[in-house]
Amino acid sequence: MTGIGFDHLVLTSKDLAAQAAFYEQLGFTLTPRAQHPWGTTNHLAQMQGVFLELLGLPETSGVTEHTPNGFSFSAFIRDVLARRGDGMSMLVFQTSDAAGQRRIWQDRGLRTWDLFEFRRQAPQPDGTSVPVAFTLAFATPPDSQDSAFFVCQQHYPENFWRPRFQRHANGAQRVPMVWMVARDPADHAGFFTRLAGEGTTRLQDDRLVVACRDSSLEILSPAAYARQFPGLNWPDDGRELRFAGYTIAVDVGQTRQRLTQGGIAHREERAAIRIDPAAAFGSVVVLVPA
Repeated sequence: MTGIGFDHLVLTSKDLAAQAAFYEQLGFTLTPRAQHPWGTTNHLAQMQGVFLELLGLPETSGVTEHTPNGFSFSAFIRDVLARRGDGMSMLVFQTSDAAGQRRIWQDRGLRTWDLFEFRRQAPQPDGTSVPVAFTLAFATPPDSQDSAFFVCQQHYPENFWRPRFQRHANGAQRVPMVWMVARDPADHAGFFTRLAGEGTTRLQDDRLVVACRDSSLEILSPAAYARQFPGLNWPDDGRELRFAGYTIAVDVGQTRQRLTQGGIAHREERAAIRIDPAAAFGSVVVLVPA
């Protein structure tokens, strides 16, 4: 496939501790809880070149607001949690040049924001610490308050990716698919073509498929969502273009055992396992064979 590849998924929750316990029960090895200076806290589930970011915002009093050119990560998370609660809120792509990708997006006519840079010291098992640093470039859809996209440039990837956090009891390897929902996916073809590049998007009945290297992003109509996930209906609350769920490639047998032992509601779908939003913190999680 073509396009830009997934870097990570931002999975937002009002109760980070409960969300972390859920993913640990699924068989993920999580990084220790980290605190960002802008107020958010997180755990990561690192896989092979992609990761899940479990994100919370325990305190909103010190949140910095958006400015005309500055995207506030914490203000976005605060507002999404207030409007619709738990769920996936951002999709992040890989890059080795965030500034260059921002220029590309600007040339394509996307709404972009100032580059966001930060660094911190990452503690190591032997008690030492090493630097990690990132540059982010954001792009936001013109008609959605509940979704955002950015690229993440890692300046010390050798310090960020840790083998011990990439080994999971469920055998998790990668994220093959992310789903969104929009009233009419065709209305968003222009945005996603500019986001991912020419030749990456195609309409398939009532869904828009976006190629993202070895993964895919699909924007479903509410009817397509209901067909994709029998027994679920998309809430018609008037908001447009929201994240709905994702797949994770795992050892299905090991994961099934952990779900059963943990009493987590799930359903079998052919060779996959589906966990519905009520149990999976606002997202449909589909576990497929690695």
